[in-house]
Amino acid sequence: MGYHRLQFIIKKYKTFILDLMFNKLKNYHSVPDWTRLKGDYIHGYGGFDIYTIKDFEYLEIFFKPLISFNIKPIKINYIEISTNIDPHIDAYPFTAVVNFIIEPADAITSFYSKKESITFENDELYGTGAFPPIKKYDNDDKLEFCDSFTSEAGDFILLDVSKVHGVEINEQKVRRLVTWRWGHFKAEHLLKNINILF
Repeated sequence: MGYHRLQFIIKKYKTFILDLMFNKLKNYHSVPDWTRLKGDYIHGYGGFDIYTIKDFEYLEIFFKPLISFNIKPIKINYIEISTNIDPHIDAYPFTAVVNFIIEPADAITSFYSKKESITFENDELYGTGAFPPIKKYDNDDKLEFCDSFTSEAGDFILLDVSKVHGVEINEQKVRRLVTWRWGHFKAEHLLKNINILF
């Protein structure tokens, strides 16, 4: 199955559903100058900081020969991660993203499922004053590990961010990436609408 990572969820009557969590699409041999991409600070979630794109012309010159999308993303942002990010689901309405890794910071991204019959009564909002809010799950007893991946500079990675996921990094480094974000689309549907051009 190549880079596909599929979670098999056993449902009632033992039927199986294929559930795409992430797909490492392809690696490109170079990365853009992040200082030309990092724009104005928008908001953050305690070490997960989201910025506007400063130079869209530069963004297009670098990425247009590499990737295109049949479905237009809602947002394109530059992101910096400077600390471990607890398991969480992304803010509504975002359901899927494509990340291009500029600096990986030795990160490990892990996906989890919520254990059956558990209600997250004490879910916390991530970050102080962050908007839109996202829910984090900091009680490992309520989560079941599913899969994880590491990334390299130049990786294009599709993720289903409507699923519980977290990131561990080398906190002596900063993880830098460009992200294209969609709402109301499943990652497996987007996979069919992504064109890798190199």
